[in-house]
Amino acid sequence: MPIIFDKLRRRTKKSVVSVDYTVFIFFFIIILVSLILFSFTDKFLSVLFLCLVFLISVLFHDIIQILVARIFSYKLKRFILFPFGSKKVFDRPFDKAVHELVYAFSGPISNLILLLIAFIVATNIPGAWPQSIMLKETLTAQTFDVALIQFPLFVVFWINFLLFVFNLLVPALPLDGGRIFHSLLTIFFGNYSSNKILPIFSKVLGFIVILCGFIFWDILVLVLGVFIYFMSNKEAKENELYVTLEGQKAGDYISTKYLMAKADDSVFDVFTKMSEQREVDVIVDFGKDEYGVISVDTIASIPKLHWASEKVGDHSKIVDHVLPSEGLAFVVQYMMENNLNILPVFSTKDKQINGVLKRIDIASVIRLGRIS
Repeated sequence: MPIIFDKLRRRTKKSVVSVDYTVFIFFFIIILVSLILFSFTDKFLSVLFLCLVFLISVLFHDIIQILVARIFSYKLKRFILFPFGSKKVFDRPFDKAVHELVYAFSGPISNLILLLIAFIVATNIPGAWPQSIMLKETLTAQTFDVALIQFPLFVVFWINFLLFVFNLLVPALPLDGGRIFHSLLTIFFGNYSSNKILPIFSKVLGFIVILCGFIFWDILVLVLGVFIYFMSNKEAKENELYVTLEGQKAGDYISTKYLMAKADDSVFDVFTKMSEQREVDVIVDFGKDEYGVISVDTIASIPKLHWASEKVGDHSKIVDHVLPSEGLAFVVQYMMENNLNILPVFSTKDKQINGVLKRIDIASVIRLGRIS
């Protein structure tokens, strides 16, 4: 089964939208624990409904932010869904701090709109709003279980209330509160200072949340703290990358020395060519403007007895070819996230590959940029 899934993944063109594997793990654990504790009772169905409301609310939050970014002419390049939110990568960093400020505020505002709609609708439908349950009392397990089972609109209200407060009031990356804080720091102290201050602040805050999770032995708080800490660290590295490679294009670093193979070529033939030309990575042509890459490490993992019969296309990773005008920082980030050492550069003029980007060539540029 894993082999079939792997081949299907390789044959599928990469999409702008992707789901991080931690999302599946997170919801699988929740559903498994709920099954063990509640079996197929009303409480189990309530947990499923809770997960569904949470997912829809997060996606609505993200869609609004994407639309706001589009109004400011930022084009979405990547959307990655995580258990507690998402990562949206645009074609360039925010040109103005006010753009980032409006973008960051639009997310929590979308959750505020949903909770107000849920409240207005529920309070105008007899029996749809838990009159005897105050918000402060929903923190107890008994009253919240009742609310989950009997009042679905209250669940919509409560989930969006938590998302609104959490995203707005926690000033740490990659949350909206962190982006609001970043934009305000940029307005008052400049972009350089904000990029230095906020990542450190976010990591410290994430560490504090982790400690609170241990002290109060709250698994959810602990997971949130870990998420904030590691994602803020990742954001800091990406900001450094954008600053280092600011203004540089992929077309400035095209290499015309590369090896290309057809998807139907055998692994043995491709490895022979790699050995002769001393190349450790190969561009694989699937036809119809679809390309992949395969490295010598991937070939080494295939049993040698199968080299003659196995097609190289069945072991290649489908990749996006980039345009020469693409921002270099975005391309390098894509290569790092997908563990790629080489990437084809596609010319829109003659509709073919006119070179490749090699990670080893760009690495020296990044090192020099950090020194300077």
